Amino acid sequence: MVNSSEHGLARVIHHKDYYIRGGDMTVLVENHLYRIHSHFFERESLFFRQKFQSSEGEERGSSDNNAYTLDDVKSEDFARFLWVFYNPKYSLYEAPLETWLSILHLANRWSFCNVKELTVRELEKISIEPVDKIAIYHEYSINKLSLIPAYIAVCKRDKPLTFTEGIKLGMETVLRVADARERARQRAAESGIRSPSYHDFDDSEMESMVKEVFGITSRPTSPIPQTSTSSTYTNGSTSTGSTKVNGSTTTKANGSTTAKANINGGFLNPSQRFFQFRPDCSFLRRLHADVRHCQGIAIYFFASSTNTPIFSSQNAAQKSGASVPSPPEKAKVPEQTNTSSTPFPSTEPFQAGSYKSNGTG
Repeated sequence: MVNSSEHGLARVIHHKDYYIRGGDMTVLVENHLYRIHSHFFERESLFFRQKFQSSEGEERGSSDNNAYTLDDVKSEDFARFLWVFYNPKYSLYEAPLETWLSILHLANRWSFCNVKELTVRELEKISIEPVDKIAIYHEYSINKLSLIPAYIAVCKRDKPLTFTEGIKLGMETVLRVADARERARQRAAESGIRSPSYHDFDDSEMESMVKEVFGITSRPTSPIPQTSTSSTYTNGSTSTGSTKVNGSTTTKANGSTTAKANINGGFLNPSQRFFQFRPDCSFLRRLHADVRHCQGIAIYFFASSTNTPIFSSQNAAQKSGASVPSPPEKAKVPEQTNTSSTPFPSTEPFQAGSYKSNGTG
């Protein structure tokens, strides 16, 4: 098996480091045969999982004669990429920028997400020129939050971007950098500086401006946990806020608890909850008592008009929490002519805590 190169005919050979006898997959890159483990590629890469599934039954990569062929890949770059999985120093990844760029290129191309994240972490440890770093991170769609220091350095430097740097960054980035530099100059002039320079602009203000110009949003924050999440009652029902068992125990934000007696079987209607948390509203308390008194009177007249036994109305009133007044004694009414035999109650409004029957006080 031969492979042509610029030097003529090159013999296909086993790679000196990555033709591993225990491997289960053979890959041909340029004129080198690699014998490696397919486990790493199937586990990490969607690209290779699909490639393996499409070649099921063909026994591709099982030997040197039917090896997988990777086009448009340099053998040197592929060897650097394999070093991530076969690093003899385990977690110590020390390599120059050129090596990490080769790894980043293939990881991004073949969708090795974990390898790409490793590469970005290692790139952050290396000193890279701001323009070069911006160009690299833009090319491989790396989070712009890591580029804020580089953006600030480019915007605050005295010299404008050169033609070569503009070609490397692209038109959109060049225009955004020019916009940020112009904003910084104007704000420095508005602050009263006669001959403003970009160094007169505060870094914190420049960071805010860079985020605005380049559309960078902060990392999402986790939601703030609530101090009290649920309430559990003895009958098994739950409610948000506190825990109540045989009376109520309200947990406050500072950790203290307040015990309160429950009525109506552990549940409070809306008006009772209102007065429970506002004990100083004496006027509203009196109004609440008057409303309950009127409810009891209404229940009594309803029972009288429908010939319903009074004890059922009283039971209904007790269920609703309203007090029922005792039936008033029948007042002696003088005989009148051309009047209805059924007496009607007075239409005057009731006063709180009092009762009028047939207009008599």
